[in-house]
Amino acid sequence: MRLNKAGVAFGSLTRQLWNEHGISIVTKVKAVSHCLAFTDGLGFVGLLSALESLFSGYLSRLDVVLVELKSICRLELPSGNQMATFGEDWGYAQNAFGLLQCCGDLLLKFAMFQSNLSASVLSRASIIQLFSSSSPWMPVSHVALHTYNYLVEHRPAEYQQLVELIYQCETASDSLLSGSHQRLVAFSDSCHDFAFNMLFVSLKENLLQIPTLKIWQAGTSDNEASSLVLPSFSLSPLTYITQIGDRLLTLPQQLESYTSHDNPALEFALKSSSLLFSGKPTVVSSHEPDVAYHWIHAITEATMQMYIQQILNIPCLSHQSSAQLATDIEYLCNVLTALEVTPSVTLNQIVVLLKAHPEQFVMIAKDENIPSAIYTTVSQIRGIDM
Repeated sequence: MRLNKAGVAFGSLTRQLWNEHGISIVTKVKAVSHCLAFTDGLGFVGLLSALESLFSGYLSRLDVVLVELKSICRLELPSGNQMATFGEDWGYAQNAFGLLQCCGDLLLKFAMFQSNLSASVLSRASIIQLFSSSSPWMPVSHVALHTYNYLVEHRPAEYQQLVELIYQCETASDSLLSGSHQRLVAFSDSCHDFAFNMLFVSLKENLLQIPTLKIWQAGTSDNEASSLVLPSFSLSPLTYITQIGDRLLTLPQQLESYTSHDNPALEFALKSSSLLFSGKPTVVSSHEPDVAYHWIHAITEATMQMYIQQILNIPCLSHQSSAQLATDIEYLCNVLTALEVTPSVTLNQIVVLLKAHPEQFVMIAKDENIPSAIYTTVSQIRGIDM
């Protein structure tokens, strides 16, 4: 039932974005036209204040819907198989990317509105700046009437604000409605975080179980089994890591519908917002990272970081389970390479420590310049005296 409610909520939010943001922008464009028609541009200061209030109300409604959607999905709460099913249903993730595309479209329209608004202000600059405090009247050459600047005589402070507004537009056309822009970017950030968590939830489910897997205890009570050296070809990756690998390998296909063609809205949303674990993608491909690469990098980076944390939380490892864990890590590194992502240095260092003979452990750790925090923790997990 929770999944159905989430699907309905997704559709509600996406429709609200598409329907309302177009109407909202059109309404504000008309407001600018009316301001020019009725005040000859002298009312721009008041108009900006009104526009900020209108955008604030619109974004507040969107925030409420997004909060409701997050509470329905409850991605931060473990819920067993239900959470895994939710994360693996690509329909919900697609809805999340549809939400991001709406954010990008809104950001693009807002940027265009800012630019046009600035141009409208500057279009009246030459006339407004001709007024002086000593003469609020200015003849207009193409009509018989005169234009009267009521601000100069009755609202000198507002007139000064208008002059400053013109200067602001001359120096930075995108500085108008900065408060609304910041809130819009914050909303887009929240949507990106939500989409990220939607993609990462099933990976997180598998990663969280790692420290408690019983396989790590194999051989710890049997000295003969502990001293048995198994050939690497006898080990296969465990189910938990193959499930993680399968999930990661499906990412390019799952992202394809939104990233395989030119999608300026999605690109602009990503460029304008912050994506968890994104940073600067470290890829081994020869082409420029695009939207898909940024998302793949973010998900794989989060996977690597959490995997390392969970590995270091394993209570103890026998010789056999150390070899098994090294095999699991190498499998993940192969998956990452297939995705054109460079595996974490720390993961490779842990593999080296897991394969190291106890008597050579310290020497290998120093030769490989492995941080003391890493090799000390691994030595304790493996039961190696330093």
